[in-house]
Amino acid sequence: MRFYYLLSIFFCFSNANSAKNTIFDHALSKLSNYDFFEKSLNKHIPKNNVISYDIASPLFSDYADKIRFIRIHVMSKILFDDENNFIYPEDSHLIKTFFHFSDIREHQSKKHIFETRVLKNTSLGWLSFLYIWNRIQII
Repeated sequence: MRFYYLLSIFFCFSNANSAKNTIFDHALSKLSNYDFFEKSLNKHIPKNNVISYDIASPLFSDYADKIRFIRIHVMSKILFDDENNFIYPEDSHLIKTFFHFSDIREHQSKKHIFETRVLKNTSLGWLSFLYIWNRIQII
């Protein structure tokens, strides 16, 4: 998982147009600093400006389940280009949390969250930040 984070940093620096605006200007030290979710963070109850979503064709992730969210600032819009590709406004966030159920056969069993990825659209393009959850489910 550290490789993913290092790869994200490398990608951002290799595409940076100026040293003034780097990944470190955008990365927050804790997931809670983004203010995506109500307290307790591990319950993933989105705030008013955060919307949960699902995709039609999810990819296999080593039996992990995922919760996905998007945050677009008020008065912003997602547009489409001529080929129907999404055009997200700057400062949009895509949030994906990976977890396992304690009993994979029972989706009401306890969740063990192990990773949250935050993608932020910036003037540099999309930047990726990885947050690893500890055993007591606190980042």
